[in-house]
Amino acid sequence: MAASIASHLTISAVERDTGLTKDVLRVWERRYGFPAPLRDGNGERLYPPAQVERLRTIRRLMDAGHRPGRLLTLTDAELVSLSRPRGGSVTDGGKGEAGDGDAPAAGGASVASLLAQATGGEAERLGHALAAALLQRGLPALIAEVVVPLLEQIDDARLRGEMPPFAERLCREQICRVLHTARGLAAVTPLAASPGHPPPLALLATLPHDSDDLPLLAAEALLLGEGMRCVSLGVQVAVADIAMAADQLQAAAVVPSFAAALSPKIAIASMEALREALPPATPLWVIGELIPRLRREPPGVTLIATVPDIAQHARSWLATTGKDKP
Repeated sequence: MAASIASHLTISAVERDTGLTKDVLRVWERRYGFPAPLRDGNGERLYPPAQVERLRTIRRLMDAGHRPGRLLTLTDAELVSLSRPRGGSVTDGGKGEAGDGDAPAAGGASVASLLAQATGGEAERLGHALAAALLQRGLPALIAEVVVPLLEQIDDARLRGEMPPFAERLCREQICRVLHTARGLAAVTPLAASPGHPPPLALLATLPHDSDDLPLLAAEALLLGEGMRCVSLGVQVAVADIAMAADQLQAAAVVPSFAAALSPKIAIASMEALREALPPATPLWVIGELIPRLRREPPGVTLIATVPDIAQHARSWLATTGKDKP
């Protein structure tokens, strides 16, 4: 045992070896469950050789242009496959996967320029650009073409240690503001369209250990735009409380969000528990960054890969069974 521990590296040694800062390693550990270091007698982190090698591979792929948020969800075999040259260079397929950062986003601005404003703490300019995108593009395009890629790049910049925490908070606050505005505008439509027959109600929440409300805001605004009513319970809500609210509010659909940091095993168990607590006929639409990491879809649960996809899903559902729901 002592010999095996001797081959483990401290967090300082891993930082020197891989070029990944200590803060980045801690953030990945907390959010993605990797790396998963051991602890010595003083509580200091010790990284096994296999984890250090995986970190080296991830760093090489990051340098080739791949997004760390996606790399950390891949298996070792998938990382090795991604590392193999395709068409002559590993970089050929890497930079495209994050989307075109120079594509026009808001009023002629690009996601890259929005990221620069966020990184520079230019909150007012960023807020104006996002508001312009909402007016010019509409809500679905704002979320799919601006908010989602911007959040991905902000996440990547933070994981690389290139964005100070205050800048990330400023950016997320501006995104929350424009989503609140969009939600307020969209909320008028469902009740005005059918005053004598309320549209079906969607109940939204995140589960315990998930404090990210951005997916809820985006999903709520999109569902309102499709003509549904929405009630959000907010973040970190117990399964039993979601089920009770669904019953008392007569929710036509329940939409929980799962963060990427949650263990897939725990997430599946939570989905199954929520499915068991709800009436069999109540749809359970699951959103969140965790979805790509799940290897299976629990019975009676619909996994929606990206938040923008929920609009099309709700539209199809409303066109069939959903239109008769209270």
